Amino acid sequence: MGFGPRLEGFLNEVNPVVVGTTRQDGSIHLTPLWYEYRDGSLWINGASTRDWLGHLRRNDSVTLLVVDRKQILRRAEILGRVIAITSDDDFAQINRLARRYMGRDFGSRRDQRITVQIEALHIGGADGQQEWDVE
Repeated sequence: MGFGPRLEGFLNEVNPVVVGTTRQDGSIHLTPLWYEYRDGSLWINGASTRDWLGHLRRNDSVTLLVVDRKQILRRAEILGRVIAITSDDDFAQINRLARRYMGRDFGSRRDQRITVQIEALHIGGADGQQEWDVE
């Protein structure tokens, strides 16, 4: 599934993402995170001990909700699947995310970091009243 220019522009803005994963009992776990849109995928990062990461290792289905911090009706709802879970040993991705959101490198080196690459399977939401341009 391809992202059109308006949607790509929105995803490149600095907004939060809420990640929805499925617990083993079938209930939904929601987690606010930083993200980046790069190479046609969405990328998130977390400490190796995070519950949501364990959920994704067991079930590769994920829902992402990107919300404009200033206008909450401007949002992208993305149903996706995990296509890669890799170690962020050199802290490269978490540093990119920290610079994107805070303007500086990530401070903690306490926990191993893991990078998750997500492919979009379905996209909903709208730029105000207009649906996103999806190719």
